[in-house]
Amino acid sequence: MKKTVKSIAVAIAAVVSGVVVACSGGGGSAAGDFAEAEDLRADSIAINEIIQPNNILFRDGYAVISSPKNKKVLFRYSLPGWEITDTSLTRGEGPGDLNDAVLLKQNRKDDTLWISEPNKRMLLKAVMNPGGISVEEEIRLQGYDLWLWNSAFVVDGKSIVNTKLDFWDTEETKVYSYDMTDSMAVRDSVLCLTRAYIEKHDDGKSKWASATISNSPEIQIVGDRMAIWYPDTRNTMIYRIGADGRFVPEKTFGEPLTYEQVKNMDFKNIKRDEAENFVSADEDYLYFKYVKTKKVEDNTEDNAGGPSGNAPKPEKRENVALELRVYDWDMNPVKKFTLDKVNGTSLFIDRANGKVYSYDRSLDFEYVYVYDFKI
Repeated sequence: MKKTVKSIAVAIAAVVSGVVVACSGGGGSAAGDFAEAEDLRADSIAINEIIQPNNILFRDGYAVISSPKNKKVLFRYSLPGWEITDTSLTRGEGPGDLNDAVLLKQNRKDDTLWISEPNKRMLLKAVMNPGGISVEEEIRLQGYDLWLWNSAFVVDGKSIVNTKLDFWDTEETKVYSYDMTDSMAVRDSVLCLTRAYIEKHDDGKSKWASATISNSPEIQIVGDRMAIWYPDTRNTMIYRIGADGRFVPEKTFGEPLTYEQVKNMDFKNIKRDEAENFVSADEDYLYFKYVKTKKVEDNTEDNAGGPSGNAPKPEKRENVALELRVYDWDMNPVKKFTLDKVNGTSLFIDRANGKVYSYDRSLDFEYVYVYDFKI
């Protein structure tokens, strides 16, 4: 994926090819392998909505979805049947309307929801009510270089954890902890072992940059624990987040690599028949999706990719296998499931109801696939 940004670089979650690494903390490696996979078959629930979700959160028997395209911002569905309950908040230009609102992830589950409004540099604290979702507090953010998208986490309503690439100076990617006030002061940061291919432009009137980012970190936070996964080098780093918002290294799994080593790696020609990505976590387990693909014939016209447009045309691929892989917080394999809807790769775990939900982004939100699972 390529992300192009104007002269003042903003938050990123751009993932292209990757290779993963270890940052800091005690060394370790997961042992063993999975037992034979359990096959799961999905029931399909027709939703028939054009939502294009940019985030989905599960709260007290509901799924709350933020949509970037609809007149309404939030859609709430009751679980596990996915019956629409209500829609809330309006997108538009009027007083109190929102523009680019997106739900932020949270480390704890309660009735509070946090919504980012990037263009207005604003955070909204919302609450779930029987008849809908309403905003009860606004925080105006100072500064122009911080955009909060759907990869950001709110931690205990006191700090925000977000990933950001410095396009102009260091060209480094870091995971930051920010004070959750209007100043958004930095509390701590962790250097990520990613590789950024950056092109900078200046036409005399404005500056902008584009980047292809390899080995982008994938983050989940539960309580005071943060897990960072680097998908291609298959490294996991576990941190504790202190009451002061600082990161305390706890465990590292996988071969440690330095930032300098990763900077010198060539990620452009990595074979990508398989990928394992971090999709969810709870107090006991870390959940990953594994996707296997194969190359298929592509008769469409060439369409060069990459920041400059000069990169080779990407291969056309189709999914041939989809798995849900469950590890404990020491990265020991716990259980593996094969999922029959191989194109339903947007996965969400509802362990309380014993369900895995998925949908196929190419079909938008026409169907939700529901699997019964038990660890």
